[in-house]
Amino acid sequence: MIIDSISKLSRYAKAVPGLDTVVKVYNSLDWSQVPVGQYTTDDPLVRYNVFTYDAAVEVPEKAEYHRRDIDVQIILSGSEFMEVSCELNDEVVADYDENIEAGFIKSKGIVRYFADSGKFALFFPGEPHATSIKPSDGVSAVKKVVFKIIA
Repeated sequence: MIIDSISKLSRYAKAVPGLDTVVKVYNSLDWSQVPVGQYTTDDPLVRYNVFTYDAAVEVPEKAEYHRRDIDVQIILSGSEFMEVSCELNDEVVADYDENIEAGFIKSKGIVRYFADSGKFALFFPGEPHATSIKPSDGVSAVKKVVFKIIA
């Protein structure tokens, strides 16, 4: 897991193949004009999804994990908490599904991170994470881009 300012994202590009494409795409678009949807890039290892939703979860019941993909989550507007667990556990909520490249376990967050615009969170394969958690000042309308890098 890496959490940092979006302005520092490029410093991790040498350590994470495909992250240079994320930086290039992120810096080239006016995100206020990008509609919700799924997108590809010129790099076959990198794709991204744009979402809007209300961060309204009080306590996350499940955490998502991936086996293949790295998630780079960037809040474009709004805010939410994200929780990270340090390891997978045996409390399966939904078995890993190769078609969606995700599985879900009971959330046992050990780190809670306040995510807002200007920051990013990068989750490596096998790192369970829960998102959409309501910020302390109430429900927040979120617009987020999640880049997926095939590791």
